[in-house]
Amino acid sequence: MSSSKDFAKGPVALLPDIADIEALINAQHHDPFSVLGPHADGQGGQIIRTFLPLALSVMVLARDTGQALGPLSSTEVPGFFVGQFDQPQAYSLR
Repeated sequence: MSSSKDFAKGPVALLPDIADIEALINAQHHDPFSVLGPHADGQGGQIIRTFLPLALSVMVLARDTGQALGPLSSTEVPGFFVGQFDQPQAYSLR
C-alpha cells in the first residue's frame, strides 16, 4: 500500500473536492458512489474512500481470504477515510 498521508499524490487526488465531501456529510450527494468505494488511481492501483461517521479506524481486508491489506487513513473530516493500494482487488472493510 502507498502512503495515504500525501492526499494529492498521483494523477487522481485521494480526497474529493469539498463540495462532494459536504454533500456526503449532509446526505445530499446525488451519486455517493462516484466518490466513495474503489476508484482507479491512474497508476494501475486503486483508491478506496469510505465515510463511516462513527468509526475511529478502518482496515481493508482481502474479500476472498480475509487477509489485512492495510488501514485507511483518517482525514480532516471526521469519519472520512481514504487509502491508495498498489493493486485493485475485491475487499471488505473492518
